Amino acid sequence: MTRLVLSAALIVAAALALGADTSAPKVLSLDQAIAEAEATSDRLRLQAVSVRAAASAPLADPRAGSPSIRVGVRDLEGSGGNYGTPGDPEFTARARLPLPRPWDLATATKQGRATVDREEAQLDAIRDSLRLDVTRLFHRIPLMQDSLGIADRLAQVTADHLALVTARRAEGLSTEIEWLDSEEERRDADEDRASLASDLHATTSVFAAMLGRPTNAAVEVETIDAEARALLPIVTDEAIMTDLVSRSHDVAEADAEIERATQRLLRVKLRGLPWLDWFQGGVVLKSGNRPTWEVGGAIDVPFTLWGPARSREAELELDAAKIRREAVERRVEADARDKLRDAVAARERWLVERQHLQALSDHAAPILDLADPLVKLTLEARIVRAELRTQLALTTLIERLDRLDAFASP
Repeated sequence: MTRLVLSAALIVAAALALGADTSAPKVLSLDQAIAEAEATSDRLRLQAVSVRAAASAPLADPRAGSPSIRVGVRDLEGSGGNYGTPGDPEFTARARLPLPRPWDLATATKQGRATVDREEAQLDAIRDSLRLDVTRLFHRIPLMQDSLGIADRLAQVTADHLALVTARRAEGLSTEIEWLDSEEERRDADEDRASLASDLHATTSVFAAMLGRPTNAAVEVETIDAEARALLPIVTDEAIMTDLVSRSHDVAEADAEIERATQRLLRVKLRGLPWLDWFQGGVVLKSGNRPTWEVGGAIDVPFTLWGPARSREAELELDAAKIRREAVERRVEADARDKLRDAVAARERWLVERQHLQALSDHAAPILDLADPLVKLTLEARIVRAELRTQLALTTLIERLDRLDAFASP
């Protein structure tokens, strides 16, 4: 009996442990978050379909025609009389083979390859943008949670300060102005807390939706040592600009557009060359006679396509593609330098707030235990407020560093 009870207890304990393990939220790593986002991104999946569609059409409008075979029977002979007597029928078979222009096929093949390159460049750009968005939110959520915790402490300190001022005012030890100032401080602290809570809720909802999860699902992510990362040297301008153009997906897309426009122009110019239009052969079979055959062909001389005016539109498209490529290159370089300046400015702001927090803490530490309760709460509020500003500056800095890493990474 004892063994049965013990066995039953072990089974129940194992079931409870298994249920606890399966229901417990798992800490999500950055690689797992990126994988989930890529698997559920509609935009990424649609672009992958576009890549497959472009790759399945190796020729860009070759206009080669299609072969045809014609088979028939006829009787053109009669033996006289009012109605005539049909003779032996004759059977005909003819085959017609349109002949594509070799240069048209070659340029169409290159144009098709350039189309695939363009679609793949767009796919890579969408994938990198998605990874950056996931990375930003992944790093931002824990920092925002810490900021909300600091805002809660600030709201509590300001509420305690207001309660003490209210009590002292009733005793005639505090003025009306002091009470009004304390109430304003409490109101500002509550507003900051509510704003941070709203931002955190919106951020977690967007992050969950990006992973394909319900927007109200709780997502626990791994944390990083944000301060250690913030203290690392920022990449230099020379390092970030090295091979930036060759690494840019936008520039790759612009290069593919230039190649497509180049091949399109070449096809238009070569379309005016004379070439065999089609080749045709036929056989006629009639009972009692030997088979007869015929062979024919046609040469296309498209003289209406001669002249520079026929290729003017394609030339203008090529010029526009080159101009867009130059604009994209300038924009990519400008964006990289802007992201670098933003990161440097965010780093300087965080260092200023960090230094100010350290100065307040060092100044208040010796007097906190000896100060008047109202002065003590005032000092605590100032320190916590400085801590909140430092945390918010750190959040901004980490986000700027994530954006900068997207340019600097090969």
